[in-house]
Amino acid sequence: MITHLKSVAIAAVGGALFLSGAALAESFSGPDEAVDYITTVTETQSKPFYNGSYYKIEISAPDTCTLVKTTSDYSEENELKKTVVTTYDVGLIDPAKVQVDHIGGVKFWSVGEATVFPMETTMGGNFNAMLPGDNFTVRDEAAESGLLADALKYLAGHCAG
Repeated sequence: MITHLKSVAIAAVGGALFLSGAALAESFSGPDEAVDYITTVTETQSKPFYNGSYYKIEISAPDTCTLVKTTSDYSEENELKKTVVTTYDVGLIDPAKVQVDHIGGVKFWSVGEATVFPMETTMGGNFNAMLPGDNFTVRDEAAESGLLADALKYLAGHCAG
């Protein structure tokens, strides 16, 4: 019997469990734990494409309120062909616009959807841009997407301070 029901809404959708934003404070004990979760579950690798090439994505955190997404493209022979680095000032992420995208991860936007996240091709090209939002992919969508969204919302709130 449930003796105490908090304002956490839990819904089973297609066998996956999603926690509402009310669970944020209970999901992570502090910003370091949220950063650790984000950087752990977002290290992913694509399946090979038709030509055998593939990409790897890694999120790192040089400090608590900065996340760096590195996307590396590899040839069929495992030769690094291109690297794209995107930097996120987490305090500029709008917690209300962080959500599970249901295609493998979490999408998010900056406050006011301003173009504030620099994306730079550091090897294999010269394309650079400022982005208003992006997405982080996870290895196991059903198990990790909801908590990734919670971690990013929690961290965005902490960093906006």
